[in-house]
Amino acid sequence: MKKAFNIDEKTGEFYEPGVRMEEGGICFTVTVPAGAAASLCLYAKESGELAAEIPFSEKNTQGSLRTIKVRDLEEDAYRYQYKIQGKTVTDPHARKIWKSEDGKVTMGEFVPETFDWGKSRKPQIPYEEGIMYHLHVRNYTMHEKSGVAHRGTFLGLQEKIPYLKKLGVNQIILMPVCEFEEQETATEKLDKKGTPLKKVPLQKNYWGYKTGFYYAPKKNYSATENPVLECKNMVKAFHEHQMEVILEFYFTRETVLREQIKILQYWMEEYQIDGFRIMGDTDLARHLAGDPLFSDCKILSCYCGEIDEEMLQRSQMAEMNDGFMNDCRRILKGDEGMLEALAYRTRRNPSGYGVINYITSHDGFTLQDLVSYDQKHNEANGEQNRDGCQCNYSWNCGVEGESRKRDVTALRTRLKKDAMMMLLCSQGTPMLLAGDEFGNSQNGNNNPYCLDNEVAWVDWGAYKKNQKFVSFVRALIALRKSEKLLHCKKEYCFVDRKACGYPDLSYHSKKAWYGDFGYEKRQIGMLYCGSYVEEKRFLYVIYNFHPQPQELALPKLPEKMKWFWKIDTFQKDSVLTGVKAIEEKEKMIKIPERTVVLLIGEQECKDGDVESGRTF
Repeated sequence: MKKAFNIDEKTGEFYEPGVRMEEGGICFTVTVPAGAAASLCLYAKESGELAAEIPFSEKNTQGSLRTIKVRDLEEDAYRYQYKIQGKTVTDPHARKIWKSEDGKVTMGEFVPETFDWGKSRKPQIPYEEGIMYHLHVRNYTMHEKSGVAHRGTFLGLQEKIPYLKKLGVNQIILMPVCEFEEQETATEKLDKKGTPLKKVPLQKNYWGYKTGFYYAPKKNYSATENPVLECKNMVKAFHEHQMEVILEFYFTRETVLREQIKILQYWMEEYQIDGFRIMGDTDLARHLAGDPLFSDCKILSCYCGEIDEEMLQRSQMAEMNDGFMNDCRRILKGDEGMLEALAYRTRRNPSGYGVINYITSHDGFTLQDLVSYDQKHNEANGEQNRDGCQCNYSWNCGVEGESRKRDVTALRTRLKKDAMMMLLCSQGTPMLLAGDEFGNSQNGNNNPYCLDNEVAWVDWGAYKKNQKFVSFVRALIALRKSEKLLHCKKEYCFVDRKACGYPDLSYHSKKAWYGDFGYEKRQIGMLYCGSYVEEKRFLYVIYNFHPQPQELALPKLPEKMKWFWKIDTFQKDSVLTGVKAIEEKEKMIKIPERTVVLLIGEQECKDGDVESGRTF
């Protein structure tokens, strides 16, 4: 092939690793050990042959970085690699990765600097108004009944936006979407003397929680030959529907802190990403707290308590760990001694950072499996069921696995509703696991990290079978959005700060205004006063996780107000339609076993309707 470009060895002003398109050429910068030979290898896309190998000059060096500028290079006609000390390597900073059909060869490709974002803008949704939804791009739409044309891709996920919008979700958290190796090289076991024994094949890295090409979107998640464009179009579409996109990034110590910050900055600016969940062996979140560059970017970290309070910003930082999940799972299955934990988890709402609450996550049971299995069943992973969390705080309701017994299925449905009530009636930001809203099951597998099949894929066949539960979740999300009492900006403090006769939050048991947190107790009433959010109404959420019905007190309301039934998880149609008032003379209310009830206290109009006229 005739060389159609020129080399500018004098250019060395740009010392950031990677490829930069400049006026008149493309600048390549690579990390090279001191004294080592390095060159840029350009391959013709059409033939796949090496078109040119251009040595890096040691003149244009800063530290371990070497730079070269290639002028008049037609970026659409070439791919590139580096050769360092005689070994061919792929640029870890490549913005786009090409792979051969067998996956053994990877090369960098060039990405145009411009993209038309149109009128799309980041929604900037406060944590207290968020409804998060956690998913894996491929898993979410790979099932044959997913109803999308481009299964398992960014485009397929984009096709699901109307469904997610109708559900009430406004924030999407995606498991790693950068390019990573799915099938790693087999490891070689050695005996005590260091003699090779046999090669042990590694399991598939399906989730992506390892190192990768952090700047490039994953090719396998693209329905087209351009994952960069497809990913950007997906983000743009979510923003146009006022939905945020949050990405998970897993970092190890091999990726230095400065590089981690650059990676997030690139995705934030180039892909207009709204936030990041930081995972792995890193304290990156602590360094991002208070950083003006990331001040309007959501940063989700395992813990925020170790961050300097002066650096915390409520709009930026959020804590995301298994604390809420573990406590609420235990109370859900009826463990004693958990009421204080329930009270703490449902009201927790720190001033300096947000809190992300969830009952299920990708690395554990789905909600359906949480109420269907006592033990994990990970045999399909090929590790003799040794992998995955041993302690799941689950309960199978008397039968391990799938059951057709009506009493078992009814109990499981009620427990799922109870779980959703805990999650969506708690302060903080609720996060749903994809498919939980319609009973998706992984057949008891709580760790399908290596499975790219029907076990791990979200089963959209269950969606058609469980429409009533979908409707319940949708109505509950709508209720949460409409009731400011369930998503306040500030934490409740149990004080009558407005001298209205009621504290912002109070607890009740058999006695009104007295929360009985005894070890054996598994029932509690939580009264929220609307005066603190400028509304003339009360919410009374009553939890009974006892295996027997329990009576709780009905707190007295102001004059002319009544209690009205709104949600009762014991009922088949749990979201009660119409207006059903409780007689004023009633001082107690009987709650069935393993049931959550929500009452609304407000004035009744002359026509029998409630004064606010609100429905959900």
